[in-house]
Amino acid sequence: MIHVGIASSCPVIREGLKSILSTAPDLHLAGELEDGAQIVWLSTKTGWNVLIIDLTLAGPENGFHVLRDIRRSHPRLAVLVLSHHPEDSCGIYVLRSGASGYLTTRAPADEVIRAVRKAAGGGKYVSSALADIMAQRLDQNSERPPHDELSAREWEVFVALASGQSTGKIAANMKLSVKTISTYRARILQKMNMATNAELMRYAIQNELLK
Repeated sequence: MIHVGIASSCPVIREGLKSILSTAPDLHLAGELEDGAQIVWLSTKTGWNVLIIDLTLAGPENGFHVLRDIRRSHPRLAVLVLSHHPEDSCGIYVLRSGASGYLTTRAPADEVIRAVRKAAGGGKYVSSALADIMAQRLDQNSERPPHDELSAREWEVFVALASGQSTGKIAANMKLSVKTISTYRARILQKMNMATNAELMRYAIQNELLK
C-alpha cells in the first residue's frame, strides 16, 4: 500500500486529489496539510511514501522554499509538485529543486496515479509534455527563453522579484543575506539581458510565469 499525503490550501484541489486516490486500490490517503506552516507536522508522522504539494501552498514566492525545506527535513519522502503553471514555466526548476515529479492541475486522473506510483518506487515522473520541453532545451540549435538560463535558486529569486518583493523580504523568506540576494539579482538581470525589476515583472506577466 502506498501512503499519500496531500498539501494544498485549496479545498477543491484537496477534494479532487482525494477522489482520484480513492479510485486506486493500492493508494491510501495518509493525511492532509492546509498551509505551509503545517509542514512541521510531518516530523511527527511516519509511514508516508509520497506527498503531493500544491506549489502555491505558501504563496508563489515561497513554494520552492517550502519544497526545499521538505526535501531537507524528510529526504526519504517523495514529493510530487502540483501547479496551475504549464510545464514550460517552472516544471524543470521543480525537478532541479528535488521534486520527484511535476503535475499541472489539468492532468487527468490516470496521470496523477501513474505519477504517485512512479514516485513511490523511487523514480522521477516526467510527463510527455515536460519530456518534450526538456528534449528541446537540450538541442543547442533550438531557441531557448531567457529564463531557461536561470538555476533553480535564481528562478526562485526571479519569481519573488517579479512579484514585487524587496531584496530584504526575499532574504528573510529564503533565510539568506541581503547581499546574497543582491548577487542573485545581478546574475538574473545579466542572464536575462535586463536592467530593472520592472523589466523582470513585465517579462513574467507576458510569459504567464506568475499566479
